[in-house]
Amino acid sequence: MMMGRKPFQRLLMKNTLAIAIPAIAVFVILTFMFARYPLLDRIQCHSIATMTDANITLGLMYAEKTTNVEYSAENLHYTGFDYYVDGELSGAYYYTKVGGKYLMLLVKTDNPPMKIDEKLVKGRIKKDKLTADHIVTGFALESGMDPALVENMTSDYVISEPEYPYAYVIMIYVFFAMPAFVALIIVIYTFLVCIQPSMNTQARQLREYGDPAEVIAEINSEMRRKLLFRKNNIYVTENYLVVSYLSKTDAIKLDEVQYISKNEVERKKAFRRSPVYRLTLSTPGRIFYEVDFSNESLIDDVIFHIENE
Repeated sequence: MMMGRKPFQRLLMKNTLAIAIPAIAVFVILTFMFARYPLLDRIQCHSIATMTDANITLGLMYAEKTTNVEYSAENLHYTGFDYYVDGELSGAYYYTKVGGKYLMLLVKTDNPPMKIDEKLVKGRIKKDKLTADHIVTGFALESGMDPALVENMTSDYVISEPEYPYAYVIMIYVFFAMPAFVALIIVIYTFLVCIQPSMNTQARQLREYGDPAEVIAEINSEMRRKLLFRKNNIYVTENYLVVSYLSKTDAIKLDEVQYISKNEVERKKAFRRSPVYRLTLSTPGRIFYEVDFSNESLIDDVIFHIENE
């Protein structure tokens, strides 16, 4: 019986593709989503070293929905206004001068100092001129100034540390970025296996018979030139029994078989038990190996060719 040039290698590749095709589909879908919807841009933290005009810089970023930022802030002054969550102090409002205007920053703290010389603020840009104006107006009234004098002296935007979306960022990475990365690794692995079959994880079982690359070449040759029996997913050659499933392919060297038996057992299938015929092989490197057959004539044919090879 003649087969293709590399029949055993083709079986291993079929198993690899059974895993790789869903991974490739996942990778393509996630890549399309990342290209179509700027998810990474929205979760990425953008660094702001300096600003000359807070309204322009933060306004552009807010419009582009790149609102997660790190800002190297200097000379932060406590406003006296605090931020509470469920009755607990979680942050405080500070101001700093940027381009002649007051920029408000909501800093995460449970014990606000009066002044912070330098701080890397990691937060989310919010458009909240109402809060900024309220704070500055409060300053003016406390100082006995006319609130009209401080009109339009605040930025339209606030950088809020407590509202940085840590949970959302983690969720995006867990449910989108990590699966895409894993799928990419599987795609690369599949490409490498195509070039070098001995890298296939299933080739590890062949190490007990020698160098995996040489064993694969030997089984390829036997399945082409010394195939004694083939039925469905079972192949018997002069020296090997090969059993191929959707996700794996096993090869047992017949010279290594010390024990062989046939038994009728019951297997649960579709909510009922049905009889199957189990072939059990024992080798020095493998305590036992089992193959189930749906009919008795098939297992008898396999045993006949194994015992008479």
